[in-house]
Amino acid sequence: MPKTEEVERLKYLPQNHVEEVCNELVGVGEEGFERELKAVIFSHVPEAQRLGHSTLDDLLRFQSDEKQKRVDSLLKQLREASRERSIREAQADPVAHRELEEKIKRRELELEAHDNAKPVAVPDPSKGEGGVQPDEELLKELAEADAKRKALNDRAANAASAIRVSQRRQAVAKRLLEKLDNFQKEFGVFKASLEEDAKELGLTADSLVTLSVTKGEPERIRDSAISESDKAVKELDATEPPGLRAQLANIDAVIAEIQSKLGAPNRAYQAYLTILAEWTERRKQLAGSSDDAESLAGLQASKAALAALPALIKQSRERQKRLALEIHAEKVGQAEVLRTLYGPVQTFINSHPLAKDKLKLEFRAELSNVDFVDRLMALLALNRRGSFMGVDEGRKRATDLTQATDWESAASVEKFLKDVDDALHINLRDEPPREVQLKDQLLKGKRPEEVFDLMYGLEYVRPRYILRWEGKELAMLSPGERGTLLLVFYLLIDKSDVPLVIDQPEGNLDNHTVAKVLVDCIKEARRRRQVFLVTHNPNLAVVCDADQVVYASMDKQNGNAITYISGALENPQISQFVTDVLEGTRWAFGVRGAKYEVGE
Repeated sequence: MPKTEEVERLKYLPQNHVEEVCNELVGVGEEGFERELKAVIFSHVPEAQRLGHSTLDDLLRFQSDEKQKRVDSLLKQLREASRERSIREAQADPVAHRELEEKIKRRELELEAHDNAKPVAVPDPSKGEGGVQPDEELLKELAEADAKRKALNDRAANAASAIRVSQRRQAVAKRLLEKLDNFQKEFGVFKASLEEDAKELGLTADSLVTLSVTKGEPERIRDSAISESDKAVKELDATEPPGLRAQLANIDAVIAEIQSKLGAPNRAYQAYLTILAEWTERRKQLAGSSDDAESLAGLQASKAALAALPALIKQSRERQKRLALEIHAEKVGQAEVLRTLYGPVQTFINSHPLAKDKLKLEFRAELSNVDFVDRLMALLALNRRGSFMGVDEGRKRATDLTQATDWESAASVEKFLKDVDDALHINLRDEPPREVQLKDQLLKGKRPEEVFDLMYGLEYVRPRYILRWEGKELAMLSPGERGTLLLVFYLLIDKSDVPLVIDQPEGNLDNHTVAKVLVDCIKEARRRRQVFLVTHNPNLAVVCDADQVVYASMDKQNGNAITYISGALENPQISQFVTDVLEGTRWAFGVRGAKYEVGE
């Protein structure tokens, strides 16, 4: 026989269970207490709106899942923006500026020293009066060899440039293809996520979405770049036939041999020309171009590029803010789902005189900050110069910023992000405030992008319900008050009509609270469900006007036999049992009454 789903026929709240749930550490182990409250809240969700789910958390996940996936996608984009801004801020660091200035000065001094070491000019012995005329044939050979060397040098420079260009194109094409591959994989995951819902509606994922990715051109460019790079490397370093570097070594040997055949004056002049050519080439390398990062021109280009960094950093910050506000919009949507599901309970509390007026229960769902301050403090070195310097001072500044924020308002969240970002980059403790570097305020091993991801990711902003009892939030309630609140939820707010058994609900509660709170709730609960109480408190048995009282006794002389007697309070025997057990006998009850009269 197929297994049938078990249906709860009775709700039992043992004393130790209530005590364990209500003695949880606030903020650390609230799962059990919240789980109990959510079970009651779920009872108010109409059956049709439960969509086949059996718990509030399952229903919340079902209705918020796509919003969370959108948040995850935005967080991925945010991490890229954070890394980008972190790099730009590192480049804009005054220390990096000084290091670049020092490099430029060293390169200028090196170039100056090179200019001062320019070879002393040697006159051409073939010119002037009494000039020594070289062998024309040797000069012709030498000119041809020089021209060949120059041509080889040009080809070698072109080959080296071709290697740099082709390797860059190869790397960019490879990265582009990896991005396309990653997107295809993500699309595959997304498509698979559609299958269950599509199948339930009689559809297929293939009929809903298609993806077209064209890799042919980037693959052609990558392969072409690899081929060009290999060709240039071979052109430079081949052994058979000899590559350009080997040919240059050979032509240098030929030139040296031709020069050795010249007379001393012409040999000295040719040596001067060779040294001058080498000096000129070295000077060209030192001066360089903007493409060569370590040359003077390249360093000066890097310095010129620093002027654009503030605008680029501002651009990155704007991108972070835009992504954060998009994340916030999704979280507002999640809170709206929460409000929709918690709405029936909120409406019940607002419309029920006992809940609203006498018990002063307040209940609503909203976005709130959970742990921003703790997470920020865990990233910062609070002994470093900055707005958040000092353990107590830094925590207070961060707390003030969070408490001044309306997390439901996009404008307020935007202001919070601006204020925190400003405080991390300007030391507000100084007068006047001075600029500081974020990286200098971090604990060892922490990176600026971690702070950016925390701030702008808004993972500390979560939709949650706010529950207040007599003006105090849940986290501020004592364990006894939390136990009372939990019992109120089951007695007053829980819509279930199955019998409810509560073992000693007066535990950890004074008689005043029992009479003020629980008695009315029990009277309300008995209108729609059976309520069984195991109690030693007369307020619960007598003031609640129990329909039936069960008296249990144990005969220790007769093998601990237990007997039960039941009846209404109007039954003289039951009335006597109640007086003896719950009041401590009629005499004790009378003594207390007399004492109270004296007090009056």
